[in-house]
Amino acid sequence: MSKQGLPKLSKDLLKKGKHFILIRNPTDVLASFDKDVPPTILEIGLAALVTIYIELSDQGNPPTIIDAGELQRDPEVIFKFDQNVN
Repeated sequence: MSKQGLPKLSKDLLKKGKHFILIRNPTDVLASFDKDVPPTILEIGLAALVTIYIELSDQGNPPTIIDAGELQRDPEVIFKFDQNVN
């Protein structure tokens, strides 16, 4: 979860890895958070997720974006697609 990012995670390590961002339908996210705490934009981590995407992209390593709903419906298609991404 983007809001649980590791503040001491090395930027060099981020440059070396291959990354992906798993996204969910915002309605589902809000519904799951609302069970425990009234959701805020900071609580759901959307701003942090955008920051992570921008940082990785600025380093020349843009992450693949995977929709959780599509992954649930057809994981084989998602994983075959991801293997072809450079």
